[in-house]
Amino acid sequence: MNIRSILIAVILIGIAAILYFLYTDANDSNTHQSNIANPLANDPAPIAKQNKEKILSVSTNAALTKGKLTPENFDVVSFMQWRSDRGHFDGSSQTDYSNYSVETLSDLVVNRDRLAMLTLAQMLSIDEHSEQRVIDLYEEAAVLGYTYALTRLADFKLSNKVYRREQPNKLNAEGQLSDQFVDGLKYLAAAELSGDPFMLAAFSYQTRDIDPDVLKQGLPRICAEGQNALNALEAKRQALGLKEFKHSEQVLQVVAQEFNYKPWCTKE
Repeated sequence: MNIRSILIAVILIGIAAILYFLYTDANDSNTHQSNIANPLANDPAPIAKQNKEKILSVSTNAALTKGKLTPENFDVVSFMQWRSDRGHFDGSSQTDYSNYSVETLSDLVVNRDRLAMLTLAQMLSIDEHSEQRVIDLYEEAAVLGYTYALTRLADFKLSNKVYRREQPNKLNAEGQLSDQFVDGLKYLAAAELSGDPFMLAAFSYQTRDIDPDVLKQGLPRICAEGQNALNALEAKRQALGLKEFKHSEQVLQVVAQEFNYKPWCTKE
């Protein structure tokens, strides 16, 4: 198994998770945890070490040229740790929260259990009277490090299939991006600006039927509002004594190299 196979498997799992919550009302299967610094109850290092050994057991792929990631210089341990820190899970070694009551999940949320926040937000998302609560839960999870919650929040704002809400018009009467559409996309922009490029699949999906010229014209506004949203999250993190979101050059390189990722808002 070469590095491309490993990376494709890892990132396709993330894409599948996004589409899963776009089209179903299914609940999360998550790990119970309350330690902000360590999002996994089980240390991911042993699993990562096994994958690293598989990667490094093969010779360098001749197609990977100088300056690109190779099986020898790809740090899969830090890559997987970054994914877990940002809330991107593969579904393994996680406790099932789907049968927990709203009351139990609410208690876990008080203890800053970020996975409980995602699960409770998903449960409440079909209740038209809980919209602000859902937004608050996703934003709180993002403040505590789970930038994947921003993708879920964008889904909540923009999708009516899962949440049984009226889907906002993507364009206004002038044929430009509507305020409601930008309000949803700004969370994907915030995720990207925080250093999480895995929002790419969601952004591409949500804008798939938008004229490229219209999207290009509206992009500065999306990015500006995304930056404002990120600034608000960072201010809350600072108030909690948390550091700014850390960018991982390796993560950005993985997505750029293997999937031709081009940033929408981040300056190259």
